Amino acid sequence: MMEASTSYVPNSLPIPEQMWQLAVDGTIVSALNPNYVLGLSGSNAVLVQRSSGDTSQQWEFQWVQDSPGVMPGMPVMLGTLQNKGNQQYLTGSGDQSWATISTTAKPTGGPTGLMLWYVRPTSPPTGQAMTIRSVAAAADSTPMVVSIEASNLANTLNPGSPAVLSAMEPGSPNFIWTYTVGGFLSSAVNPGVVLSLDDNADVGGGSANGVATYPVLPAATGNHFQQWAFVPVDPKEGTYLIVNQAGATIGTPGGGGTRALAITGTSSGANQLQLLAPDPTDQNQLWTVSPTYPIEVLLAQPAVPYTGFTGSEAAAYAYINTELGLAKLNTELRSQYPNLAAPLAGYQSRIAMLATWVAVQNALQPKDPPPDLPSADAMKTVANLLSEELTAAQAVRQLFQQLSTFHSELAIVTTNATAAIIADAAIDTQSSQTVQISWASIINGLIYTLVSMEPLLPGEGDVMKGIGLMAPIVANMYQTGASTVDSYRQSKAESSQLRKTEEIFYDFEGKVAEVQEFLADSFTAIGNALAAVEATILGDSFKTRAVAAMTALPSGSNSLFWPPQQGMSLIPSIVPAYEIGVLQALLPTKYQIYTGTWIEGSVQSNTNFDSIPPSSAPGYCIYDEEINSSLGASTVYWIASVASHDSGYPGQATMEFLNKRNGVRWFNFYRRLAGWNGFASGEKWLDNNQTILLFRNYTSSTLTIALDANDAQVGHNGPGSTTLTLQPFSYQSAVLFSVKGTGKDNKPDALVTVSSGGTTVWKATAGSNYCSSVSCPQSDFVTYPYSSDNAPVTFSSSVTTGAGGCEIGIARPQS
Repeated sequence: MMEASTSYVPNSLPIPEQMWQLAVDGTIVSALNPNYVLGLSGSNAVLVQRSSGDTSQQWEFQWVQDSPGVMPGMPVMLGTLQNKGNQQYLTGSGDQSWATISTTAKPTGGPTGLMLWYVRPTSPPTGQAMTIRSVAAAADSTPMVVSIEASNLANTLNPGSPAVLSAMEPGSPNFIWTYTVGGFLSSAVNPGVVLSLDDNADVGGGSANGVATYPVLPAATGNHFQQWAFVPVDPKEGTYLIVNQAGATIGTPGGGGTRALAITGTSSGANQLQLLAPDPTDQNQLWTVSPTYPIEVLLAQPAVPYTGFTGSEAAAYAYINTELGLAKLNTELRSQYPNLAAPLAGYQSRIAMLATWVAVQNALQPKDPPPDLPSADAMKTVANLLSEELTAAQAVRQLFQQLSTFHSELAIVTTNATAAIIADAAIDTQSSQTVQISWASIINGLIYTLVSMEPLLPGEGDVMKGIGLMAPIVANMYQTGASTVDSYRQSKAESSQLRKTEEIFYDFEGKVAEVQEFLADSFTAIGNALAAVEATILGDSFKTRAVAAMTALPSGSNSLFWPPQQGMSLIPSIVPAYEIGVLQALLPTKYQIYTGTWIEGSVQSNTNFDSIPPSSAPGYCIYDEEINSSLGASTVYWIASVASHDSGYPGQATMEFLNKRNGVRWFNFYRRLAGWNGFASGEKWLDNNQTILLFRNYTSSTLTIALDANDAQVGHNGPGSTTLTLQPFSYQSAVLFSVKGTGKDNKPDALVTVSSGGTTVWKATAGSNYCSSVSCPQSDFVTYPYSSDNAPVTFSSSVTTGAGGCEIGIARPQS
């Protein structure tokens, strides 16, 4: 727990420490860690670990007034934050250099300036798929976006794959990114790879400030060069500066030495990215994102009630409710907006007729109007306002009705697809094997696919007409529904409408026979969540008007324009993403991924396998990945039954279904990435006389690694010692072969000496499952042992039982 405080940063570039998310359950979640929220210690505001049901961690954002001047071009609601635990209000104290925050009672005269807060959308919502497009290169109809260079897609763990500006290509994952907690931009190609500053890149003939993709580095290594902050420039246009956090300083205007993402030229053919000193007037530094998820931004704003009526206008409103038959039902018109069964169009027509009738009757008896009628002026004012509200409410309803129709059809199609998958993959529905499914992962797959389809603009064929414009809207709506369910799940809300959603939406664990029912229930659940979102919007004056306005925008980042009968053509294109999600859950019930290391020229035999891969494995079930070309070493993956490594292989039709119909990349599949982590991982088999040492360079410096093998040789038939060069942020493997079978645990080891610029920075004896006699002469370098999935581990457990070797990461400690 740490004390929370405010940092006054006028016109500055926000950093993750200053970014929060106001969740549906009322918690204020830190961007640094979603498990920590704003809570209380006494009356002081503190950062605490999230605890479900703790009212001291829940806040109610109450509207006080509009403040259009806070963010030009975007309406902002000023409000108070009342803690639900002590019922007091969040307020600041101190000066502009540093202020603390605590809770206090609201003053008799109303909230003061330090008690007023507003939500400033500083970035796209976290955890949501999006594209990042250049403003300067937007002259053509095809957006120019940040992407991984196409030639590097074959192996995105190859460190330093350049990030470039390119035209969007339908269906390609290389231009889709997710802004994650902590400020990382994670690639859809491989979620473990993020956009990073690359000071070693040669950009524009010698400007060493390029952009590349690297695996996410440990926080202790100083990974600010992989963190980014989105800084709004023109909220109305949705433009941002995207600022790298290397050199960021809290409280320093301009971010304290940070650099912003930019293109090297203004033409649509520009394909270079660079980083420059942040300048919001430089078009080359301006970016937009799509989809923008505007509904989520709206839902974060405080609730704004409908304007109340007084005096003669109150009498007119009461008259309308009586004539509409609502008064005798003990209700009133505005409470009917969220009631989806209420005939709003009929009410609107009837109110217009009533206004005309009242005007005529008052005109006929100007000096002595009927006592049971409201005044003509009051009736006109109220009728006009209600008509505007009803028009907006009907626009919101139409949007959600279109979505409901789409959602119902998608539910039918996917139910049929589930049955077909189970049959085609020969999944045993009577199996007692436990199935685990994350519905959130399936929804994310649908959203990724929708985002990738945006380049399909109108006019590119009758079948695809309109898909490009509809895709981000559907993605927006589904993401809003998923986020709503997530918030209710975390808060364990007791809403009757969402209770079932909370229970089943995210994780399922059960038998194969129960999968179809779970998936059908999940579609019902997200439909309920979207209905709850609709009701929230319709019960709020500001949100209703804002969404209605977006439904009228024919295009643009905030458009929610959904023409009647449009959108159904999206369904065949996104069903494969659903199929992938289901297969990711079902295939691991029957199959397992096995791995082994192949050394060119060596005899691959041991007490475990007769060969690596098994001689019986068909070629379509094998994936070979080179790990060191100079030593002829590669990792071999194959898929076989859970029961046996050399039998029960999937049919060729199943594997072709994955690759050809659904575009599954074998790199992700066999590496258990991008949602395929449900597979159990077989042991990494080696000959008994082999040890693999894997080195990872987590620095921007070139490292030299000297290996002096102990009674062993490096590589097959290689010398007993060798030197490897490790480029910045790269990795390399070395294979040791025993000569005499000596060394700890009878496997070979070697003295490893790592140097930088001729200076030794780390030295140890490394072998199978261990490192010993470790020394680190240079205090500005540290080492990190890493397992194959990049999770920090100790040396003693850094490899799987049955494998031989260790992984050593060299890094500079975070300053």
